[in-house]
Amino acid sequence: MVLHDRDILLEKRPPGGIWGGLWSLPELDGTEEPNFMQRNGLVACSRSEQPPFTHTFTHFRLQITPVLLRVAGKPLLAGEPGSQWADLRAALQMAIPAPVRRLLLGLALESA
Repeated sequence: MVLHDRDILLEKRPPGGIWGGLWSLPELDGTEEPNFMQRNGLVACSRSEQPPFTHTFTHFRLQITPVLLRVAGKPLLAGEPGSQWADLRAALQMAIPAPVRRLLLGLALESA
């Protein structure tokens, strides 16, 4: 979760596959994070791992380990195609998957 003040960075999922066409959080493994930050012109102020949780689908379970990256500034345009910054309240009104909604609700309550 990349957060600048009350703005969260979201990515549009590809039309096919899991959560096709929905807005979601960037998904990275630990090795991709530095390149992602550089590509998007982001500088982290803080990084904190959040409690992991499981989201259950009909045929499988998804293990999610959220990481919150608070960034010092935000470029006007997100560096990745299909990415955008959204205010937390506005993001909750967008087409987002249930586990993303859960995470964003937690952030919105924290910053209220």
